[in-house]
Amino acid sequence: MRRVMSTFTVVLLCAGCAQQGPTGKGPQFAPAPVPARAAQPTTPPAHGAAIQPTRPASPATATPAPPAPARYPVVTPANSTTGRVAAVNVNLRFVVLDFALNPMPALGQRLNVYRQGQKVGEVTVSGPVRNSNVVADLVVGEAQVGDQVRAD
Repeated sequence: MRRVMSTFTVVLLCAGCAQQGPTGKGPQFAPAPVPARAAQPTTPPAHGAAIQPTRPASPATATPAPPAPARYPVVTPANSTTGRVAAVNVNLRFVVLDFALNPMPALGQRLNVYRQGQKVGEVTVSGPVRNSNVVADLVVGEAQVGDQVRAD
């Protein structure tokens, strides 16, 4: 019985704390803004009277509303095949490519090797594939660990 009373007391204290704001002066919130209403007649028109439509302000006197700022940046996913050279075997002329977080190239696909923005070679994906790594044959040029590989 004593345990139930202490649990009940804790629950009441927590509920009271949840109602108070950080200053202890009641809930902390701002009231929702009330949208402005257009001026409308307070009495309905007489029976049979024609209702006149309201005319919008002329473009010369109306000030255009500023464009709404973008809330979030637009992100477009990159669907291009981009990877890095993880290992190089110069004697057998093959490289191991790492495509972590990028789509894997198809077997037989030809990719270009870039170092500091300059094209330095070409590879052809030959396999095998393991996790995000794939082996490719070095066809033209050279490659070093860290070079970028992409399909252009």
